[in-house]
Amino acid sequence: MRFFRAAILICLCAGTAGPGLRGEPGIFAQWNPVWTTAPVRGAGAPLVGNGTLFSTVWLGPNGGLNWEIQRRDVALKLGTCLLQTGGGFDSGDATLDLWNGELRGSVTSERGEVGYLTYAVSDPSVIVIELTHRREGGMVLAWMPAFHTPVPHVIVTPGEVSAVQLLQAGGRAVAVVQRRIDSRPDHQGYVIAIEPGASSAAALAAASAIAERAALLGPRELLAAHRSQWHRAYRDNVPMTAAERAFWLQRYQSLSLGLNP
Repeated sequence: MRFFRAAILICLCAGTAGPGLRGEPGIFAQWNPVWTTAPVRGAGAPLVGNGTLFSTVWLGPNGGLNWEIQRRDVALKLGTCLLQTGGGFDSGDATLDLWNGELRGSVTSERGEVGYLTYAVSDPSVIVIELTHRREGGMVLAWMPAFHTPVPHVIVTPGEVSAVQLLQAGGRAVAVVQRRIDSRPDHQGYVIAIEPGASSAAALAAASAIAERAALLGPRELLAAHRSQWHRAYRDNVPMTAAERAFWLQRYQSLSLGLNP
C-alpha cells in the first residue's frame, strides 16, 4: 500500500535510527499540535489522512464545523461534511494525536458542546467521524458537494447520503458515500468513502461497497484497525534522537497525504 511504502521511505531518510520506539506513545505526545481555539480554514488547519483520502477540519465563519474531504488521485474538489446546528458554534479546541493519527476536539455554543474524534482508516479506505454531544437541540452532519458542471447527482436515504460527479465526457465518475454507522442518544458515527469508476454506476457501487464493509466492522474495529496500521508505519526504523515538533508533524502530513519524502 502507498501508505506503508511512504512510511518506510520517510523513516529510512530520517538518519539515526533504532530498533523501535522507546516510551511510545509518550515520545510523540510532546509534539502533538494543539489548538486552544477552534482551527479555521487554511494551511494551519489540522489534517487526517491515509495516503489516499485526506481531510482538513475547521470551523467556518457561519459557525459550522467542516470536514473538507479529498481523494489524492482526483483533481476536483469534492465537498465538505458540515456539522450544522441551530445558531452554529462559537468556540472550540483541537489536538492532533500524532502517534495514533487521530484528531480530537470539541466545539461549543450556548446550547452545549459537541466532541469529535476523526481519523482515516487505510483498509477499508474511509474517513471516520465520531460525534459525542451534550447539548440542547438537534444537529446534522450534511454532505455539501462542491459545485461543478455538470452538477453532482445527490441521493439521500435514511442514514446515508451519496453524491456522484462526472469527471470527463467519457463517462468516468467519482462517488462519495457518507453512511451513519452508529446512532445513540448522545453519540453518532459516520464513515465517508470516495471511489472513482468507469461510470456513475460503477463509482457508486464501489463507494457503497467500501462504506458497507466499514459499517459491518463498526466503530470499535475500525479504530483498532486504524491504530494498528498507523503504529506499524511508525514502529520500525524511527529516529531515536530528540526530534523537533516540526520534524514529526512533517512526517505525519507526508504519511496522511501519501507523499514521497
